[in-house]
Amino acid sequence: MTSGVLKGTNQKAIEEVTSLAEEIVDLISV
Repeated sequence: MTSGVLKGTNQKAIEEVTSLAEEIVDLISV
């Protein structure tokens, strides 16, 4: 049960970091 919650949290964190990284790349590219 706990591992499931942690996995969900990690997935959301990874998605947020990925989107943030993409925004940074866009800023650098421009």
